[in-house]
Amino acid sequence: MPFVNNDGVRIHYEVVGEGSPLLLVHGLMGFHEDWIDNGYVQELKHDYMMVLVDLRGHGESDKPVEPEAYKLRPMAEDIVEVMDELDVSKSHYVGHSLGGYVGLGLTKYALNRLNSLTVLDYGPYQAEHLSEVKETWEGYYSQEKELMITLIASSITDETPPFYKNALMKWVEKYRKVDVTPYTAWCKIREQEELTNVFPSVNIPCLFICAENGTYKIPAKEISEMINGAEYRLMKGLSHIDVWGRSDLVLPHVKSFLEKNG
Repeated sequence: MPFVNNDGVRIHYEVVGEGSPLLLVHGLMGFHEDWIDNGYVQELKHDYMMVLVDLRGHGESDKPVEPEAYKLRPMAEDIVEVMDELDVSKSHYVGHSLGGYVGLGLTKYALNRLNSLTVLDYGPYQAEHLSEVKETWEGYYSQEKELMITLIASSITDETPPFYKNALMKWVEKYRKVDVTPYTAWCKIREQEELTNVFPSVNIPCLFICAENGTYKIPAKEISEMINGAEYRLMKGLSHIDVWGRSDLVLPHVKSFLEKNG
């Protein structure tokens, strides 16, 4: 099981496929296997060397309990350490939610390591809303894990495609076994580092894909307008988790963007 060490924190990753390097980075509460379970790896493995990373606090990576460990810079540096270990000078990057935030952090701390950036349903909250968001999510994690499991399970309907339902149920089984302390720690430090002064100088292709039924569509749209040439897609009828999960709808946009900017 491969790991890198970033200032004492071990970061787990897996490599699948052959071709141009492509980092796939999950969201908060996610696992590197999520990309496998939901079909991304199967669809992309013949064209890309995919690097699936467990963010710190998640999966097989180390799980610091100090909130300071979850600031944006060290999380972005974790990705750079993985790239260095694999001798990858530049890579495409696809990140969902928290993974998207880390990707945006790379535009500040390691822009020269990116060929392109795809952000799946993430955009920094405005400062006046951040305290409410932090309190809401800290409240979720302070309660029994069954609350989050219920929220995810309640999103499954008769219309949910079988592959997506299976992926969600796999997530539920993995989540039952995790310690939620790192998630609470991340919420406490969720400072939404100022990046707006960075975006106008971003000179790589960027794609933002957002949920119509989510909270990130407006801030993500605003970011896309700050980055020269950035593309924006609003997915009708989808929720935040759907923008990862409905790979049948989202992946064609991602593939087309990657092929265009290969």
